[in-house]
Amino acid sequence: SPFHTVYIHGTILDEKGQRMSKSKGNGIDPIEMIEQFGADAVRFALLTLTTEGQDIKLSPVKFEGGRNFANKLWNAVRFVHPHLGAAAGSLGGLELSLADRWILKRTNEVVLAVGDNLDALRFSDAALELYRFTWDDFCSRYLEIRKKDITGPEGPQKRAAVTVFRTVLKDLITILHPFMPFITEEIREAIGETELLCTGTWPTQRDVPGAFSWEPQDAQAMDDVLAVVEAVRQIRGGYSLPPGHPL
Repeated sequence: SPFHTVYIHGTILDEKGQRMSKSKGNGIDPIEMIEQFGADAVRFALLTLTTEGQDIKLSPVKFEGGRNFANKLWNAVRFVHPHLGAAAGSLGGLELSLADRWILKRTNEVVLAVGDNLDALRFSDAALELYRFTWDDFCSRYLEIRKKDITGPEGPQKRAAVTVFRTVLKDLITILHPFMPFITEEIREAIGETELLCTGTWPTQRDVPGAFSWEPQDAQAMDDVLAVVEAVRQIRGGYSLPPGHPL
């Protein structure tokens, strides 16, 4: 056999749990799904559904989550992109905030978790780790906390926030690349990285000597900050306030 490892996934069924067949007319054409939702969205959605030993109930609506995920990441990058010129060449010497150190810590954790899950062929677990980190921690929480500094005037806070965003984004698109190769290469090019992700290396643990520490009191303080962010988001949603409207 030319393959050293063969992964056998569950049976792909229709949304009612029946086997897909031409005679029943309940099949889903992947080409049509790619044209409607995008290739990356289809790939990512399928990987999140591929749980070990379980059959997959598939319907076109399942691919909407993959498309929404791609849009979330793309919109975050588009929001910060005009300010990337303020980024420093490295994290050394920057005045890192609590949120900066938190997102760097979370990046280290997700790089390890995704790598371990891929090594163990737990594709769904790896995809869900990436989903939660990208949607919740990076795009929603971190960007919500630091967006005024990112879009604000030149200074140490803007420099730190933009540099951390770019640093985390580079690691994120590297580990997301096996799942969503097209959007990640597009983002890589947009942020000025020349080495292709498909021939690059897996990220190593991020360390900032003398600045990147994380103590129990930091964790408690960050939990408090995130609770405030979530409360603000819920209040805005409850009153249908647009993002730019003062609370």
